Amino acid sequence: MSSGDTSRSGRLTEGRRIAAGMLASGAKVPAVEAALRGRGLSVADASAAVDRCLAGRAAATAAAGATPERGVRWFRVALGIALTVGGAVAAYVMVAHANEAAVDAGFLGLGTGRAKVWAAPGAGAAFVGLNLLRVELLTWLGFDA
Repeated sequence: MSSGDTSRSGRLTEGRRIAAGMLASGAKVPAVEAALRGRGLSVADASAAVDRCLAGRAAATAAAGATPERGVRWFRVALGIALTVGGAVAAYVMVAHANEAAVDAGFLGLGTGRAKVWAAPGAGAAFVGLNLLRVELLTWLGFDA
């Protein structure tokens, strides 16, 4: 400590500065508190100085790790619309035309029953597209999706 700075607030400020430096260099909390007590701080003041340094470091870490709010990603909206429309059309075509002669004659090697099963991927794509649209709509409205 500086010889001219004997006030309690000055000792605490100097103790926080020392604690911050020691903690930044990797020293353990008990060692930092012991070093501060060796420099004339009371047990309570040394503990308070270390606690304040740790709280400041935790707040800085939390602020640095906070994710900023994201806006609506328009590419995902366009992809959601394309998947929804394309999937719905594919499912409709497979179901509506399953009994036509092209399918019965072996169009894509599908029989009548198998053509209806092939509607499932189209429906799945439509559901994925709807989910993309749902997430982006909730983001746009301000809800966490």
